[in-house]
Amino acid sequence: TTALENAYKILNISSEADLKEVKKAYRKLVKKYHPDIMQAKGESEAYIKEATAKVQEINEAYEVIKKKLN
Repeated sequence: TTALENAYKILNISSEADLKEVKKAYRKLVKKYHPDIMQAKGESEAYIKEATAKVQEINEAYEVIKKKLN
């Protein structure tokens, strides 16, 4: 699997998605996993660490796709 294919998989979108769809998927996932939101919900420290790693992975995937589309 290439980094680009993996990026689409992480954001859970089709490789046919346009930038608008990519941004929408990105925002939805960041909102779901953002550490500050997890903390506000009273999640455990371990879960927050996991969420932080997930957000980092989402950010990297977003950047890879953005480079391809620009």
